[in-house]
Amino acid sequence: LRFLRDKFTQIEFSVILGEDNYQNLHKWKDYSEIVDNHRLLIYPRRLSSSTEVRGNNIENSKAVLYTKAPMIEISSTYIREAIENKQDVQYLLPDPVIFYIGNNHLYE
Repeated sequence: LRFLRDKFTQIEFSVILGEDNYQNLHKWKDYSEIVDNHRLLIYPRRLSSSTEVRGNNIENSKAVLYTKAPMIEISSTYIREAIENKQDVQYLLPDPVIFYIGNNHLYE
């Protein structure tokens, strides 16, 4: 993110996070720099009733926005594992992404 900010100074970058990852953002390296310099778009997830998402010690900021999006039971972990197991992901990802992953032998 630092590299992108330095290289493309006229562009405001946002970070899209699943609600489950946002819960642990305070454990990320330099997380406060991310929060201070980028808008966070939080995608909803189904969490257990014992999970408190907003209790991650990050100040409530105007830069943190919860999206109103449908909850889909497909995670990036699921997609990576499906590719690793040679399962078809053509309906889960756009063709250019599938080609990039295949050409670069990612998740194999």
